[in-house]
Amino acid sequence: MSSDSEDADAETGAADAAGSGAEADDDAALEGLPSISTFRLDRDNQMLVSGQAAPGWDVTIVVDGVGIDTFTVDGTGYFARFGELEPSESPRILSLAMRSPDGSRQIASKSEIIVAPRPTAVAEASDGTDGAAATVLRSDETGVSVIQKPESPQRDGEASGGAKTVELDSISYSEEGDVMVAGRSGGARVRLYLDNRSVADADVGSDGRWSAVLRNVAPGDYALRIDELDASGRVMSRIETPFRRERGEVLAQSRPAGGAGIVVIQPGNTLWGISRENYGSGILYLKIFLANRDQIRDPDLIYPGQVFTVPE
Repeated sequence: MSSDSEDADAETGAADAAGSGAEADDDAALEGLPSISTFRLDRDNQMLVSGQAAPGWDVTIVVDGVGIDTFTVDGTGYFARFGELEPSESPRILSLAMRSPDGSRQIASKSEIIVAPRPTAVAEASDGTDGAAATVLRSDETGVSVIQKPESPQRDGEASGGAKTVELDSISYSEEGDVMVAGRSGGARVRLYLDNRSVADADVGSDGRWSAVLRNVAPGDYALRIDELDASGRVMSRIETPFRRERGEVLAQSRPAGGAGIVVIQPGNTLWGISRENYGSGILYLKIFLANRDQIRDPDLIYPGQVFTVPE
């Protein structure tokens, strides 16, 4: 027969276990929140931020460490907010923070929105109309990706009679070592060339995206060209970029004598991530960009096998 004290201890233990279980359930429900699902920034500096947070919690949109908008999320847990984000000569960082109704808990988002520098002086076109919107990146646990790119003028060598629409978004390696190339297009298909030699065709999907696998590419330096084709096979636009196919055994990073570091770009690398790893801050990516301007045509697009100097 158990004593009263033993019964009380048992009841206390059961209550503690129940409380722990409830806390675990709460933590599971909050996993990944708050999150940003959509971010858009137009030419007039108007932005849209939508996402998800815990129902009934207060959410603050934070830009460069300063809260610019606070609101309470309704019972659905979803929200959409409009605001204004002025151009800046420095990268702007947007994130979320949510606070519980009783104020006892505050959780910051794991993802960030990075708006690339866009000086006010070039935010307007020469004819007085609005200029192109800024490049926007998303940084989260999976890495950094471009989610919005400004429109750019037609480049030399492109087919006449229309603006450029073909885009190159990424170059990576498969587990087998094949080169994988992906991008966007408004045409029917794209044709890829290495040093003016046709190596692959890819159809453009209904969502405007295309991807191609380049097999048996020997190590070396190449000119990668991508032609956008219409249904009749006519070239509508064209882009070209240097590409280095490195050997598989090349180390991702090494540090030679003399102070400066060397990084060999691998799948998933970004200037932002490299800067954060080497300097402790992604904002300093411009330091790497300026040191390697001869290799980087677009700071948002770097490719596996490129070798960059990382200044101290």
